Amino acid sequence: MIATGGPTGPISPRLQRNSRVSRAGPAVGIGLNAVAIDPIKALFWSALINGVVAVPNMALNTVLSRRRAVVGEFRLPRRLTALGWAATGFMALIAVAMVWTWFA
Repeated sequence: MIATGGPTGPISPRLQRNSRVSRAGPAVGIGLNAVAIDPIKALFWSALINGVVAVPNMALNTVLSRRRAVVGEFRLPRRLTALGWAATGFMALIAVAMVWTWFA
């Protein structure tokens, strides 16, 4: 049951959603114990997916960190922006190499 109020007033919908997600995580973990999934393979595929998804995420973060309308006075300096793009390019290169090795 989700609490509807506390000493400081009603609980926000955002906090209620967070509470549901916090309870769903362990429930999914318990459910995975009942299924015959090799945890090492699951860890491998999780890392692989995270590595591929990281590329557009890093690119978006690099672009947004230079926009004054987004970060105000905390804009990323050019040197760190170049480093961000270099890291993004390296991650993209590794992701492409990984896919290429599957089909080569």
